[in-house]
Amino acid sequence: AEEAPASTIRGFVSKCGLRQGRSSDSERQLFFLNGRPVDLPRFTKALNEAWRSVEAKSRPACVLLLSLPSHLVDVNLSPDKREACIVREGALIASLSTHLLRLWEPTRSQFESNACMETQLQLELRPSQQPPSQA
Repeated sequence: AEEAPASTIRGFVSKCGLRQGRSSDSERQLFFLNGRPVDLPRFTKALNEAWRSVEAKSRPACVLLLSLPSHLVDVNLSPDKREACIVREGALIASLSTHLLRLWEPTRSQFESNACMETQLQLELRPSQQPPSQA
């Protein structure tokens, strides 16, 4: 008996942290299903909800490539084929959410110092080192 092909999700997502996300809902969120660009509103919602649990003021940028066996996908819902019906979509979304939370959770409540601020603190003058005032 032949083993069924696996379903995979690969790609890139924003690094979580100060000003790492995007301000628009779908400005830079791209999904591809078996090589075809698609709109996946439930995946977008899951992505944004996972992000909001760690970064409230923005949305993540992403390029996600979903590879699914053809018998689990129907893209013949609209002429442009950007809509897709996915069998067991809920299980894929749950898996995606779990993996995103594992990726982003370690950054929750962490503070990264800004290199520029560190430089300013290093250059701060003490009162005895300040140049004489001009009268």
